[in-house]
Amino acid sequence: MKFFNGKVKILATIGPSSMDVSVFKKMVQNGLSAVRINTSHGQIKQYDRIISMVRNVKEDMPIILDTQGPEIRIYCQNDMKFKEGEKFELHFCEGKNYYFNFDFQKKIRKGDLIIVDEGIIQLEIEEIYDDSILVKSLTEGKIRHGIRVNIPGRIVTTNIFSKADRKIIQYGVKKGIDYLALSYTNSASDVRKAMKFVNNDSVDIIAKIETEQGVKNFNEILEASSGIMVARGDLGVEIPSEKLPLLQKQMILKCNQSGKVVITATQMLQSMIENEVPTRAETSDVANAVLDGTDVVMLSGETASGKHPASSVKEMKKIALEVEPHVQHNFSVSKTEKFEEALSKSIFEATNILPISKILCITETGKIVKLLSRFKVKVPIIAVTSSQIVLRKLTLFYGVYPIYNQNIENREDMFKVIASFLKKKILSEKDLLLITLSTMQKKNKRTNAMEFHYVNEMIKKK
Repeated sequence: MKFFNGKVKILATIGPSSMDVSVFKKMVQNGLSAVRINTSHGQIKQYDRIISMVRNVKEDMPIILDTQGPEIRIYCQNDMKFKEGEKFELHFCEGKNYYFNFDFQKKIRKGDLIIVDEGIIQLEIEEIYDDSILVKSLTEGKIRHGIRVNIPGRIVTTNIFSKADRKIIQYGVKKGIDYLALSYTNSASDVRKAMKFVNNDSVDIIAKIETEQGVKNFNEILEASSGIMVARGDLGVEIPSEKLPLLQKQMILKCNQSGKVVITATQMLQSMIENEVPTRAETSDVANAVLDGTDVVMLSGETASGKHPASSVKEMKKIALEVEPHVQHNFSVSKTEKFEEALSKSIFEATNILPISKILCITETGKIVKLLSRFKVKVPIIAVTSSQIVLRKLTLFYGVYPIYNQNIENREDMFKVIASFLKKKILSEKDLLLITLSTMQKKNKRTNAMEFHYVNEMIKKK
């Protein structure tokens, strides 16, 4: 596999279809960048298998644990088919034929819509009783056990994660996950609660925007979190679907401006759950997300339960590679007092006026790399770090290729690193490098230096 294998990163959900080691290896070969574990499905034993497989096949691959969150689901013993206009009761207490997983009776009103199965079924609330509601179906359909429910415009619980989520989060932290994807994030307070509960600087919080309230509070959520997942499935149910494309562009832009990772998710190659090739509309959808400036494109059911998990990764990679040369940043950087902000802009501008081949960032925190990534520079950003945690985090960022190396404490160490990269063919002798590094002072770890060197001249000096 080539070292420089595309700038956009591919995140895949691992499930029954992709838990076979040979299948997973093929996904990695086809361009997989990171793994998502969806805890709405499966058990601890399955998560153990996934984490073990990932660490054995590709140790430095980042793992994202996705919480179930305060999901509303309908449980039942038998499926129920119904026609348009039919009325029936749904209960709040376990033991009835059709009941919700928790009681939200006081949070709803007559006339509210209940959206089931991502919009396929629409139910209108006609009456609210003590332990049930009477609904009228606006569509024909079928209710099956565990089916997902949305109630647009209503926040039915203030708990950002359930008791089950708390156990799963504790498990994930112990297992060394890199990111926690926080489902149904409605406010910055939700993010802060999650951070306090995680209580581990090694785990970053990615806020999933999938509610109307999350959209309203997007700016404060972005500021509080390490990144954003544009979760278009539930979001497209919570708000009118025609508003979603523009919202996607706006959220990606704001993430780019702030230098925070952004993931575009849900139904990107949905038809590939069954088919070997995507539809033209899906191809355009992935391409437009890349052109919008997303760092990551995500596969869900396509790789978790679909028939063609490795092919889904391959198709997504092909689309991304095709449009990457046309990606440009579309924001301006205002006056700032922050060193890394100014330096990242200077580096970007330097790549436009000098024949720079590659950017080499020697970093301990990854901050300068994240800020530089947002400019969608045309040349690879090689991030050299002595932290495996930072390395895995940076893997998600556009155009960034992290490499682990022990501490670089002086210029001699830097020459050795460059010589090793030349030997591994990561660099060539003709490369003009732009190198960013700190001033090598222990008290000041800030990246505040920028140098230009031809590789062949550096080797001769050494």
